Amino acid sequence: MEPGDDSKYRHDNADTETNHLATELDESQRMLHKNVENIVTNSESYIDLTIINGLITQEDRYKYMVSLTSASGGHVCGGSLIARNLVLTAAHCKGHFSKVEIGRYDTANNLEDYEVFNSFSTIVHPEFDKDYIRNDFMIIRLDRDSAYPHVNLNQNKYIPESLTVFGWGVTASDGSSYRGPLLETSVNYIPNSQCKNSEGSIDFTWGSYYGLIQDNMLCASAPSTDSCFGDSGGPLIIKGNDSNDDIQVGIVSWGFGCANPNFPGVYARVDNKIDWIKKIICIIASDVPSQYVCEKRKRVTHLDSCTDKRPCKEGFQCRYKKCIQSKKKGDRSK
Repeated sequence: MEPGDDSKYRHDNADTETNHLATELDESQRMLHKNVENIVTNSESYIDLTIINGLITQEDRYKYMVSLTSASGGHVCGGSLIARNLVLTAAHCKGHFSKVEIGRYDTANNLEDYEVFNSFSTIVHPEFDKDYIRNDFMIIRLDRDSAYPHVNLNQNKYIPESLTVFGWGVTASDGSSYRGPLLETSVNYIPNSQCKNSEGSIDFTWGSYYGLIQDNMLCASAPSTDSCFGDSGGPLIIKGNDSNDDIQVGIVSWGFGCANPNFPGVYARVDNKIDWIKKIICIIASDVPSQYVCEKRKRVTHLDSCTDKRPCKEGFQCRYKKCIQSKKKGDRSK
């Protein structure tokens, strides 16, 4: 299906990357349900990529919010700053963005003061399955540090009922690309044991979540509101008093339709992969946030190795880049 054949994929003509993403996700969802019985086979209603019936956020409320943009400058996916040089987003956004923007609020205002980064590298979770949208985690290493604060990540399995999601995606499931202030909405956490039983009709076709909801996912929904196309990769949070108190519990990932009463939105579950995320942070973060305890790296001493610029301490000689204790005259010890 070409972008534009279905109103769900209508976007601004200049934003070709968003169109490509919608098309690729559509194909992924076709594969996702290809071999699953009693699942919707018309993927036009599947992908849960702005906020349906959302409210305009307070400016500067979510300082860690990230916009991944196409070469033409159009918003493609969301993300969150988790360290000064690291962004957490959805793995299925890989290959569909050109720049990373931090500090955006109103995407229709070209006079905004914000940061623009290149991606130094991307690290996709090794068990990411794009056909079933499992382990939908990716970390972007920026080409330099951001001046904005990072968000705290959930490190335990507790999820409260009330959660918040925000983004710059479409405002109606059959709408075009959204440009404007950041939008947010409140949704309710739904345990996986309940979410996996979700089923119903989508465009006169029967659908079911049975067999699709995994431990690396979590579900959330609320009447007539939801995340949608363009929100992929953005954060699902426990909202605190300010951005310093927010805790990210999920990443916008997928779902059947947007704000469909039968099907909650599905998010990549942060606490399920927090060890992997923390490991990456400890290795490549330019400044490790205080909430993470990293294993101390082995310290190289003069006894271990040496170079022309790092000589051995007194009493040792540098041989083959190793510090070897100097022998005394007449000493035949090895």
